[in-house]
Amino acid sequence: MRKALVATLLVSMSMNSLANDESIFGTHWVRFQEVRSAGSLTGCQLTFLTVIADRVYLGGNPVAVNGSIALMSGDRSLGLMLKIGVKDLASPSSSFAPPHFAYLQAGSASTAKLRQNVAEGDPGYKLFIYSATDDGAMDPVIAMLTTGDAQIGYNRSAGGMDVMASVDLTVSDSQYAQGRVTLRKRSLEPKNGFSDCIQQVINNLTAPGK
Repeated sequence: MRKALVATLLVSMSMNSLANDESIFGTHWVRFQEVRSAGSLTGCQLTFLTVIADRVYLGGNPVAVNGSIALMSGDRSLGLMLKIGVKDLASPSSSFAPPHFAYLQAGSASTAKLRQNVAEGDPGYKLFIYSATDDGAMDPVIAMLTTGDAQIGYNRSAGGMDVMASVDLTVSDSQYAQGRVTLRKRSLEPKNGFSDCIQQVINNLTAPGK
């Protein structure tokens, strides 16, 4: 499902970028999904696709930033996960590539300095994993659910400058008009669904007998 949504957008992006349509920049969709194992709720995930002008590495080329923010429960543990892949939309032959480093930021809270594990995700993506119980780990999540906005920071090389990509959690979908204009549909359902799911996962983990 995610790959189909991304592929549809990329076709529209290539058309829009040729027309220099500024409406392509910004969030294109945010999706909420519960994660279950053997019928039990074990996690919550927001996937997103946003487009920025990368003036740090690519001279302002439109770049798609695709990934997910997830809270996953284990054996009396909570993990916060950020998965990111980026694609230069001005190069039709390019594929998604993992950044060197990435982090979630909302307001003044960030995962950039948190203790973390880094792993390869799906091809073209990198996964950053944090303990949600570490001091400050949930602060950016709380901030983004309060404001409805988040920032994804990433760089392409060690010591490289950060690029910031905004994610508007109220954009649930986009349509692409014949005039090559991106029309965004707004809903609080993804944000609210993620918030309610997180609370349920925490309640399940801390329930008596766990």
